[in-house]
Amino acid sequence: MADNKVRHTPTERVAEWAASTDDLAIDGEGRLVVSGEPPLTIEIAADDERLTLTHHAGVTPEGYRTPTRGNPVRVEMSDATGALSLSTSVFLDGLNRQSFSTAVNALVSAVDAMVVPNAPDLPTETTAERSVLDEPEPTREMPAVWVPTHAVPAGGTRAWANPDPSQEPVATLEARVRLSIAERRGDWSRVIGSNGWTGWVDARVLEPLTSETAAEPNAAFRLRPLPAIGAVAVGLSALLPWVNGLSNTFDISARFLWDYNGAGAPDLGWVLIGLAGVILVLAAAKGSAPLITLAGLAAIAIAVLFAVQLYRGVTDSGGAFSDIMDIAKFSPLLTVAGGVLTIVGARK
Repeated sequence: MADNKVRHTPTERVAEWAASTDDLAIDGEGRLVVSGEPPLTIEIAADDERLTLTHHAGVTPEGYRTPTRGNPVRVEMSDATGALSLSTSVFLDGLNRQSFSTAVNALVSAVDAMVVPNAPDLPTETTAERSVLDEPEPTREMPAVWVPTHAVPAGGTRAWANPDPSQEPVATLEARVRLSIAERRGDWSRVIGSNGWTGWVDARVLEPLTSETAAEPNAAFRLRPLPAIGAVAVGLSALLPWVNGLSNTFDISARFLWDYNGAGAPDLGWVLIGLAGVILVLAAAKGSAPLITLAGLAAIAIAVLFAVQLYRGVTDSGGAFSDIMDIAKFSPLLTVAGGVLTIVGARK
């Protein structure tokens, strides 16, 4: 069957993205226009390998510093007029809306830097890691929102200005730094920091973030719903009668679980309430799945041991199984249900 899918050219895709973004537009000459004061005009060109974005800046302002190593923006100066052309590119095999927006952001930032005359030199001890972590105040509203997708692994990793390991690394990124992937080329990925810093790293070492960890990278607590419901069920069962003639489990000694003649403190009700509290605390603690599972098993074990001792007490007194059904309540099943919910929700 013939493939009838319409395949848009890179420039057509850019035009579609610009049409759906408030800050971008395409003018009558096919140039990309970024809103701002003044608006920024960017020429778009594509060959067989990459999409190139170029802004012609005019005369070089005094004190302007060209972008440093690791910055994807390239600067060319006309020998005749001294005018600057700033450009950046995206490989076509990694071209998507995010990589395009990242390239536009980098070019806009480089152009905005030109309006700051006599900018002081940065301290020599400033590192790329600090550039990733420290977010400067934006000089222009960017058309896209940065969203982290990966994290630097334990021990950190190195970054290059280009996907070429024969070059010297431009930075060493610290562990757990959040990054967004803009482009991929084989085992290489061009990553973006929270303030627009970019560089190429070995994609194989990056740790992918789930939607949960990306949204809450520093969250130490997250309430698991099923164990929380299980805790409520176990606690509620303590307030209900387990056998006829008793108002709740506070009228039953916890010693009954191993000796049906057992009496005295602690009350079974307090054991269940305490277990429910433990489950609730663990349901909110990070990395507590094994302990939550054990707490759920403990709830089930309490109900099972109670049933066993009730059976022993009735049968040793000459009663039958039907007598057990007459005096037993369904509250222990609520404890079992709470334990099952706790176990099932331990890793959710």
